[in-house]
Amino acid sequence: MRIWQTSQKRLGLALTIFSIIGLIASFVLTYDTIEKIKNPSFNPTCNISPIISCGKAMTSLQGELFGIPNPVYGIMAFTALLAFSVTLLAGARYKRWLWLTAEFVALTGVIFVHYLFYVSMVELGSICPWCSLVWVTTIAIFWYLTTHLVATGMLSWQTKSNRIANFWKTYSAPVLVLWYLVLIVIVFLRFSSYWLSLI
Repeated sequence: MRIWQTSQKRLGLALTIFSIIGLIASFVLTYDTIEKIKNPSFNPTCNISPIISCGKAMTSLQGELFGIPNPVYGIMAFTALLAFSVTLLAGARYKRWLWLTAEFVALTGVIFVHYLFYVSMVELGSICPWCSLVWVTTIAIFWYLTTHLVATGMLSWQTKSNRIANFWKTYSAPVLVLWYLVLIVIVFLRFSSYWLSLI
């Protein structure tokens, strides 16, 4: 077992960094979305090309949930995470149920960003740079939190889950690398003609 997997302060530091990155991206997306609503001709700075663009994501049906733009949820989630991670850095100790709640929220976030990734690849045919930063950050948050909970025994309660936990403790880093590589390959293959045209 590696020290970084069980260290609460290292987890707090990592989550603090990730939450700040997520907050910045969410704030920029929220600002651009508001400007786009106010002025349909507004051109966000992330509209770099027909493929690398935030515009389609902002105006799509999937760009909001219950009438609220997705980046607003990002601001709320990353703000809560920042508060949680700072208390971890300060040495706070939490009950198992709160850790499992945090894991559930992180899992929900990961599922949601993969849904948005699918929408971008299949339906919108574009990549939003700031959205992508949020996706990468959300995956890292889930991965780091899961690794910590597995290493400290909070996600192990029966024989089968213990075997999964032991695998995760040993191969957590390769899992994350492979995870990102799969997404990168999908993006490359989906827009291969565009990338090759840049060469």
